[in-house]
Amino acid sequence: MLIYSEKFTDGNLDDSNLFQDEMYEKFENELKLLKPTWNHIPSLKEDIQNIADYLGFMRNYPVERGVIGASIKGKYKNIGFNVQLGNKAFYLVDLVNFQHLYNKKEINEVLYICLSEHAVKKSYSSSLVSFEKSMELSKVFKGIFTVPIYFISIMRE
Repeated sequence: MLIYSEKFTDGNLDDSNLFQDEMYEKFENELKLLKPTWNHIPSLKEDIQNIADYLGFMRNYPVERGVIGASIKGKYKNIGFNVQLGNKAFYLVDLVNFQHLYNKKEINEVLYICLSEHAVKKSYSSSLVSFEKSMELSKVFKGIFTVPIYFISIMRE
């Protein structure tokens, strides 16, 4: 599978210590080996979640103990994780959850996986989260959301 990655910080951080964990490279290498079923997005999402499980992410990490339904897809050391192949409105909800964990110092950075804009168009749905739109929104709201994000964009040939 083709992927593209890009780092996003709000510009106020010394990012020399960010995104240094070898897990990022391992995750990218595992993604490149995937042979996705493009006509069934839930299967692709589960394949990516299985990679996270394999690499040691704790699944469904709660944003706040005792609050039902508020969680991120996973956590590994100080890294929050989500694979978002759903509606584009979910991106901002994900950011709220990540920012809350970042403010509580439970995470220092985020690994966020979503489709490229081209892959979204090929899926015949204009309402899915795309890497390009996520980057754009991150820039618009950089004064509100300060959690550093390592984006991986899933590309489709």
